[in-house]
Amino acid sequence: MRPMKRTDRLLWLSLSGGLLLMLLSLLTACAGNTVATPEPLPLPTLTPTPRPIIGERPLRLFLVGSYGADDPLSKEFRAGLLDTLDKALYRPGRMLELREAYLDSVRDVGGYRARVPGLLAEIVAYQPDVLIVCDDEAMTQVLTAYPDPEQWIVFCGLDGEVPEAVKTLPHVAGVLEERYPVQTVRLARAMMPNARSYVLLTDDSVETRNAIQRWYADIAAANLEGMYMPPLRQVEKFEYWQRVVMTETVNYNFDFILLGNYHALRDAAGNYIPEDDVLKWTLTHTPVPVYALQQRSVEFGAIGGLVVSRRAQGEQVGAIVVKMMQGVAPETLGIVPSSPNPLLLNLAAAQYWRLGIPVKIPVTGKLYRTLLASPGGQR
Repeated sequence: MRPMKRTDRLLWLSLSGGLLLMLLSLLTACAGNTVATPEPLPLPTLTPTPRPIIGERPLRLFLVGSYGADDPLSKEFRAGLLDTLDKALYRPGRMLELREAYLDSVRDVGGYRARVPGLLAEIVAYQPDVLIVCDDEAMTQVLTAYPDPEQWIVFCGLDGEVPEAVKTLPHVAGVLEERYPVQTVRLARAMMPNARSYVLLTDDSVETRNAIQRWYADIAAANLEGMYMPPLRQVEKFEYWQRVVMTETVNYNFDFILLGNYHALRDAAGNYIPEDDVLKWTLTHTPVPVYALQQRSVEFGAIGGLVVSRRAQGEQVGAIVVKMMQGVAPETLGIVPSSPNPLLLNLAAAQYWRLGIPVKIPVTGKLYRTLLASPGGQR
């Protein structure tokens, strides 16, 4: 039976800084140069007008991604990167040359490694001013074997230990991708005071394997009162994923699902299942609320969470590149955590599941008008 949809308002809220700290404390209790302008409207310029760094040549970037060019993770990161560069007047054409390559490591499991030597040769021949490398597999394949020790490099999207071969590169800066399962579970507990058990559902991607021990260690160390340690479902096949969502949640009386990664699932024949299809199916068929660690999940209809924003990562990497073009060496910028993850709430989903919002929060987010419907349209 095909799922039905109904129109509703979906609002997600993005909080950071002091507001985020305020909400998290409540959840815990619940469980250069200045451009001169005429007075009186001085307008400081945060980033000075860029100068080509080699003669009259524009800034030259090479971006390598682990996923496909049309993957939502790749597209959102690219949008954030280009937006930040655009604000600093680095625009494609006269001031910016951008070349991109994508390993497509999830879809092309058997072939992407064979393309790496040619890719390395292409990067070296291009002579980029900055090499940007996104996510675990691209870092492993490109940075651990990169032949030019003088190359300026920025990496991002790593939720796990930085490889020693990357740490020893002389001119590298990085942005770590950190997930916050404990804070997301606290949000769930504040909205569902009677909740006691949940399941951690994620795919079996390289990214999950690199990060899952830290996620579990964080949950165990938090020792959330009244909450059981969640069983882990680290899934490769979509058929098993469906069984967890529709059957195990009911049989084991899980109160909610904590959703991790879902970009590397395959069907019984080994065919790749697009991540948006996985997300839509999950949110359409789940018999219990879903809390999430990724922004896209909340936009599609998960309740909320302290989430990873790929666009925000792109913006952060763009800001690092701008600093480098102002003369700051990448090694002085170092390897830093991602910007504070936004706390998102989907009010339409919360309303459907009859969940209360634990505190009044100023509206600072986007308004969506579609909420996925369950089979039979019973939402």
